[in-house]
Amino acid sequence: MMKIVDFNTNINLNNMGFNLSDLLEEGEDSLYGRKEGAAYARKIRLLEILKNDGNKVSFIIDDRMNAINDTFIKGLFEEVFEVYKFINQVEKRIEIIGSDYFIRLFRLNWFILEDKYLEQ
Repeated sequence: MMKIVDFNTNINLNNMGFNLSDLLEEGEDSLYGRKEGAAYARKIRLLEILKNDGNKVSFIIDDRMNAINDTFIKGLFEEVFEVYKFINQVEKRIEIIGSDYFIRLFRLNWFILEDKYLEQ
C-alpha cells in the first residue's frame, strides 16, 4: 500500500518537484491503483498548482522505483486531462524526470487520457 507523503505545498512557486519514489513503503518498489494516483493528486493539490499561470511541476522517478502501474498514472492525471485535454498543454506544465522507460510510460498513458477527453 502506498503512503501519502505530506507536502506543505506553496502554490505560488514557479517550479515544484515531487519524487514519486518517496511514496514507496519500505520493501515495495512499485506504485499502483487509480484511486491511489487520484488521492495523491488531490493531496499535493496538483490541479490547483497547475491553474496558476507559470507554475510547472516535475515528477521525479529515481532508481528506487521498479514499476508504476498504468492505473496509478491515469488516476494521477485524470483531472489534469479533464481540464487541459491536450498532451502539448500538459507538457507545458508537467515534466517527468526519470529513465526513458518511465517517460514513455507516462506519455503512453497521457495519449490514452487525451483520447478519452477529446471524445467528450
